[in-house]
Amino acid sequence: MLILRSFSKRILIVVLFCSVVLVGVYAYTLNNQTSVLHSSVPVPKYRVDLDLNSAEGFDEVIPRAPPSGFPKLVIRQGGVGKVKITLKRLYTEETLWIALSLYGIAPDFDKWILGLVENKALPEGITYSINPSLVKLSTDEVYSSTLTIAVGPDAQTGSFKLTVEAYLIYTSGGQSGSCTGQSFSLEVKPRDQ
Repeated sequence: MLILRSFSKRILIVVLFCSVVLVGVYAYTLNNQTSVLHSSVPVPKYRVDLDLNSAEGFDEVIPRAPPSGFPKLVIRQGGVGKVKITLKRLYTEETLWIALSLYGIAPDFDKWILGLVENKALPEGITYSINPSLVKLSTDEVYSSTLTIAVGPDAQTGSFKLTVEAYLIYTSGGQSGSCTGQSFSLEVKPRDQ
């Protein structure tokens, strides 16, 4: 019995010691990372979405396609589709200037990556326009642009992961350089299918 009590006390002391060390490491990590987190990961000042109810010219619009849960737009070779991009200012009174673009990650277009990445492109035979491509958010209202996707008659077929990127180029407070986006899949089917 004496051995068991001694063993239990040792375990309790070790557990308490480890707990104190872990709490100390956690507190140290939080204190040292707080300034890094706040300075390098800004709170988004705006949101971008696709208004799927406005879509026209697509064969099919799937709001949450499996397995990703992202929207999916289906179009045939030779088709032209349009969808509204909506933007809303968040958590700020500043005026924001947002530049909009569309891209995928070449050569396979099989991943969604937002921000400064190499190989930004679109699949062969697919072009786009965004009107307007520069949006000024000066109130808390919802603003919109129109994304037009044109698929050539000989465009590459398949399913492609694309992203509408909304890049903050300037605020009335002088900040710039953050981005957010809305990803979706674009499925291009053969003309005669």
